[in-house]
Amino acid sequence: MQTLIHDLRSKLQCVGLWCGIDCPEHELQMTTACKESVLILESLKQRIEALEAGHERLREAMDALLLMVNKQAEDDGLWFNAQTAPEGYLQQELRTLHGLIEHHAALRGE
Repeated sequence: MQTLIHDLRSKLQCVGLWCGIDCPEHELQMTTACKESVLILESLKQRIEALEAGHERLREAMDALLLMVNKQAEDDGLWFNAQTAPEGYLQQELRTLHGLIEHHAALRGE
């Protein structure tokens, strides 16, 4: 995700410089098509910024989940020998949930 955002941002910057976004003194020389491109680029820039903010929120949420998983892994009260079927089922599902969270954390390089 970060690579995609970085690539898009780089491409937008190159096109923006070509269209004169960073050169207000040349605004009169911009064609109508170029002005439309600038509007599109500004819209894309806003979308990229929203993606970056969303990506950061997801990263923070994943960090919080991983912290919870690590704390639960150390809690002996959750990993006792199950005496009943419901306890065993709960532990099985908790282990499955922990495995999924740890797997996704590993995918992002934690």
